[in-house]
Amino acid sequence: MLSSVKKAVFFAAHTDDEMVCAGTLHRLVKAGCEVHVVSFSQAAAKDDRIGEFISNEVFSEWEQSMMLIGVSDLQRHHLGLRDSASLHTRGQKIADYTFSYCERHRP
Repeated sequence: MLSSVKKAVFFAAHTDDEMVCAGTLHRLVKAGCEVHVVSFSQAAAKDDRIGEFISNEVFSEWEQSMMLIGVSDLQRHHLGLRDSASLHTRGQKIADYTFSYCERHRP
């Protein structure tokens, strides 16, 4: 079934959300699918969780996970919205970006 998918895009609110479907994303890549991943905001901001998470470390983990899954540099995009609260106030911007992205890439 996955071999019939030629192009796919995964939209994530945070840079750790791809873990929900990392196995499927990897299987799609292995089947020859062009996989795109778009994240809107970083996960594990210092104030969001217990511990000393640093934004650069979190972003680096996202980059490494994308590489391991097989998503190329050109097919991963991060909007860099600063915090989860801004996702609610920037809903129209996110909706417009999502629509435009799908129009350009035709997943």
